[in-house]
Amino acid sequence: MGFPSAILRGLCTWNIAAHAVLKTFGASEADRLKSLQARFASPVMPGDKLMVDMWITGKKEADGSEEVIFVARVDGGKVVLSNGRALLSKVEKSVGSKL
Repeated sequence: MGFPSAILRGLCTWNIAAHAVLKTFGASEADRLKSLQARFASPVMPGDKLMVDMWITGKKEADGSEEVIFVARVDGGKVVLSNGRALLSKVEKSVGSKL
């Protein structure tokens, strides 16, 4: 594919983002995650530091799940997961969390 070395599998990047969302807004309880979606935007190289920026939108689904949107990027700016959306039950609004 023309990459300079091996790349991190997309599912690993996906799970890192899911873990960050759950840790920040779901008290690290996996059963709170109702849905997770994102678009793979760029490859990640092993050793890259990933940053996940996330926001609670305030939108609620019929079942009471709240929407969290997120973007995962490599430290330095390149977006690797875009259009991220998670639905969580019982969102905990923690402030000042650093991932």
